[in-house]
Amino acid sequence: MQAVTKLMDLPISGSGCLWAKFLYSDTDVCLEFRYTDKDTGIPSVGRLLFPHVMSFRFRDEMRSLGFYSESYESVAELFDSEWVADMERIEPAKIHKLWKRRHFAVFLTSCGFFELIADDCEFSTSKSE
Repeated sequence: MQAVTKLMDLPISGSGCLWAKFLYSDTDVCLEFRYTDKDTGIPSVGRLLFPHVMSFRFRDEMRSLGFYSESYESVAELFDSEWVADMERIEPAKIHKLWKRRHFAVFLTSCGFFELIADDCEFSTSKSE
């Protein structure tokens, strides 16, 4: 059975994000977004880095009914993911060991719901100019 765990809260204020960019190079993805830091009030740009992405999907906010509550302005991980299991069924057996296959979910208010199958996730932030 699929289980969801919140990995980290993002420092986004209640006003949500102003914009988000989904950028990728080779198999690495950066989900970049502009927000106001809820603790400092400083306009900032957050970056979620996902190395070795095998698949991703996106739904805009209006069509994101059913997103995982643990992913709201946060990064969540799904264990025993049905999506990962589907991917494993269709890929050649010889590449099973090349990927860690972690299923991540992130819901950014005003920007949408992002899901990725990747090796890991790291967060960084900087002041917005």
